[in-house]
Amino acid sequence: KAEVIGHISRFDKEEGDSVAAGEPVAWVDDENYRLLVRQSETAQQFAEAGLERARLLAAHSRSEWDRAQNLVKSGGITDKDLKAAELADRDAAAQVLVAQAQLEQARAALEVARKKVRDTIIYAPVSGEIQKKLVNKGSYVEAPTQVFSIVDNRRLELESPVPSADLAPIRSGQRVTFRVNSYPETIFEGRVIETNPAVDEQTRAAKIRIQVVNTAGKLKAGMFAQGEILTGVNAKAVVIPAAAVYRDDRSAKSSYVFVLQQGK
Repeated sequence: KAEVIGHISRFDKEEGDSVAAGEPVAWVDDENYRLLVRQSETAQQFAEAGLERARLLAAHSRSEWDRAQNLVKSGGITDKDLKAAELADRDAAAQVLVAQAQLEQARAALEVARKKVRDTIIYAPVSGEIQKKLVNKGSYVEAPTQVFSIVDNRRLELESPVPSADLAPIRSGQRVTFRVNSYPETIFEGRVIETNPAVDEQTRAAKIRIQVVNTAGKLKAGMFAQGEILTGVNAKAVVIPAAAVYRDDRSAKSSYVFVLQQGK
């Protein structure tokens, strides 16, 4: 996302190009922000000079205050003159504090200006591929305008709704196998990483997040999949081909299996 206001001056990447985390991807015109840095640097120098002057005046006022205290003892000045010297000393000390605050303010303003210059460069937050460019060179942006989107197909997650009646045996870490239409003969694998704590009021199903292994890069974000979660293993279970199961019709709830006994 853009962090500053301005026009995109450079955006070389195209959709589908690879980017690394922290890599510069787009640039906002920084001329005005660099001028602001120069202005802030000058303001800081002015504040530094103001502080130095205030310290010199404070040192002079303290010297006059010490001198006045000695003179009042010998009758060289009046009490009125002594109070005036004391007031001048206190005022000079206060001016030093004001100048110090002004310098800190100028330093903070300079840091803000420098940060704005740094923020004109828009970096890739993660490694992946440019999925979509939402602006082009010359486009006007301001915070928090989204500039591009990134997908990392090496680290995909499968999100699947599971009916509430089937949630009990599902645990994190369970193996998942699934297929996608693009590769109907390929079985992909993943692991359950999280079950949504709430069930959807409309569908009465909860979403399951599954971490997917995609080292070959075949899977793409947005694909639809069908699969199953392995919730347990029964080594003694009797398994038969699905084609051997007989139903009177597709709507029948009961299924039958014909068993061969004595050749009949």
